[in-house]
Amino acid sequence: MSSDPPRIAVSDADPSTRRALVKSLESAGYAVEAYAEASAVLSRVELGGIDVVVADGQRLCRALKSMGDDPFVPVVLTVLATDADGRLEGVLAGADACIDEPFEEIELYAQVDAMLRLKRAHDAYREARTVLDRVALMCPLTGVYGYRYLHERFPQAFAIAEERREPLACLLVDVDGLRRHNVERGRSFGDAVLGQVARSLRSGVREADVVVRYGPDEFLVLLPETHFGGAMTVAERVFEDVRARSFTTGRGESVEVSISMGVAVFPGREVRTRTELLRAAGDALAEAKRGGGGRVSVFRHAGVVLSRAHAAG
Repeated sequence: MSSDPPRIAVSDADPSTRRALVKSLESAGYAVEAYAEASAVLSRVELGGIDVVVADGQRLCRALKSMGDDPFVPVVLTVLATDADGRLEGVLAGADACIDEPFEEIELYAQVDAMLRLKRAHDAYREARTVLDRVALMCPLTGVYGYRYLHERFPQAFAIAEERREPLACLLVDVDGLRRHNVERGRSFGDAVLGQVARSLRSGVREADVVVRYGPDEFLVLLPETHFGGAMTVAERVFEDVRARSFTTGRGESVEVSISMGVAVFPGREVRTRTELLRAAGDALAEAKRGGGGRVSVFRHAGVVLSRAHAAG
């Protein structure tokens, strides 16, 4: 947690009022930056690091609030005590608090302190919301992203590949015989298998790649900027990692677990859209399963080409 004092930006068209605000706030232990021009305040807030703005003028207040809440910076508006409509205009401009001008130090300190508490609460809420959103998008069993994450990430990744004319590989991964494992060896063993396969996938891809729990026994992997050769390298790496892992039941029984993969890459003669990319990967996976599992199938415009990885257990 930072030990630096809160940083206050002060803006007032009147030099004497501006100096008085700076002096009062600095004497209270705040780090203060003073600006005569509204444009300078806006530029400074955009850079980040400002905790509260104390300013005159509804126009500046509106401009600050139009910047949004990233980051959230409360605004204390100074209003002439003789301006009967000033406070109302401040509310309409989006000010978080108002103080009369000429100001009293006790009121200034009280409002700035309240705004700092508001900012801390707002920032804590945003951080908690970010964590909550992330948790909501994760599969708690496997630790990879859940199906909902595809609604956001897949269109984004595809649009980037389309715009930059870069390849985007898609892998569909199926755990062979998972339902049989659940029935014969218990659901806890099947869940452990899924967790191990998810770890193999995470360790076999780059940070920029995306691993998603796509179905009860399936995972989907997006590999940006990856051609067929790179996709096959990832597939073989994951196969080897899964094969090297130890799968043991609660009774100490060692069980061989295999996976099947379908690989497709955008762009291609029959892969020009997101739907076609997913369908092509699905067709390749289905072909791998028909071949007995423990295989990787690659979709090409000339058909599906199979390469054996290892035999199903």
